[in-house]
Amino acid sequence: MTARKPPGTSWETWIEAQIHVAREQGAFDNLPGAGKPLPYLGQEYDPDWWVKQLVQREQISILPPSLEILRKVDKELAAIEKLHDEATVRRRVAALNVEIARVNATVLEGPPTRLSTLDVDQVVAREPAPPILAVALRSHGLPKATRSAKAMKSAVRASASP
Repeated sequence: MTARKPPGTSWETWIEAQIHVAREQGAFDNLPGAGKPLPYLGQEYDPDWWVKQLVQREQISILPPSLEILRKVDKELAAIEKLHDEATVRRRVAALNVEIARVNATVLEGPPTRLSTLDVDQVVAREPAPPILAVALRSHGLPKATRSAKAMKSAVRASASP
């Protein structure tokens, strides 16, 4: 905490003196962003700029729970693919199934969920397509050989549209 402004000293002089002392002590050395342009300087003014930066910085989800669980399942399945321990895979899929069941049972707002619990044995066997995508692929008649990432994404989009 800085000391109070001495009586008889102007605000400008007092503030300049504090800046001078801080500069001599190195308080302004190695600050993050030093020498870099200000972010968002050339962009049009947005009154919600601080909310958007907060959501991005804190990775806050603003999706309804029924859509957030789809994102979480995709992220978790990608992480599970890299695991080599079967017990860990089973434990994480079981935890994911608990969350899926909770969302399916409790969510009232947003779009309805079409996601059922995952088959642990199928995930452990490392089937080429995650169950959510496999269902979409089968419903659109794509052969197993054409299950590229692009084909899977378009099939999921098509199955989600009314």
